[in-house]
Amino acid sequence: MSSTPWIIAHRGASGHYPENSLISFLGAVELGATCVEMDIQPTSDKQLVLFHDRTLERICGITQMIPEMTLNEVRQLDVGLWKDSKWEGTRIPQLVDVLDKLPRSMNLNLELKYHSSHDSWFERSVIDIAMEYDLPKRGYIAIKHVDKIPLLKNIAPECPLGLLQKQRTPQESLDLCCKFDLPIVQIRKSAISNEWIEKFQDNGIKVNYFFSDNSNEMVTLFKNYNLDGILTNYPDRGVKALQQLNLI
Repeated sequence: MSSTPWIIAHRGASGHYPENSLISFLGAVELGATCVEMDIQPTSDKQLVLFHDRTLERICGITQMIPEMTLNEVRQLDVGLWKDSKWEGTRIPQLVDVLDKLPRSMNLNLELKYHSSHDSWFERSVIDIAMEYDLPKRGYIAIKHVDKIPLLKNIAPECPLGLLQKQRTPQESLDLCCKFDLPIVQIRKSAISNEWIEKFQDNGIKVNYFFSDNSNEMVTLFKNYNLDGILTNYPDRGVKALQQLNLI
């Protein structure tokens, strides 16, 4: 990571566009994000697509899950209309299609979503694609389920992994990062203190914060804490915060 904090576009520029869509990621590029965060799920026929939720109910109004559907079935879904009628017809993209269209200068935060049981082909497939797109130089795989960390590290020890704090205490998160030698942690509000951020960074762990959509709040967060990045649905607001602090 560079010395300039990252503005991490959460599911792309999802405040402006349908989340996890190609237009959302390309919009994040246009709005000045330095990293894009995306959620990866497997289809029933072993294809990798970008979608966050456990079911399709919030976005598409049906209760099915992505891992229960084939890629062809997934491609029929409209994931734009729920956001606004102007986005009607927006489709769920495949991981490779998005990575193909992003500039190589864009950093990546690839989150693995475990909504279904499956063998290790999912992790291996994600890592194979990620390595083709130079992930070790561009970002990391974000992981919640610590039981998957040994498998991921065994597949590709050189591939950086970032721990999602979720409901863990700061101490639990720090202990796990140290135990598994993880270079990145994504913290929540419970860990926002100079004490905890310094503890992580003293152990060589980069600290990204989830999340803020307010530019003034981001100014405060960057000013008061030595954060390495902030996730936001509005990357343009993050850019504005860095500009106010003369960091870009």
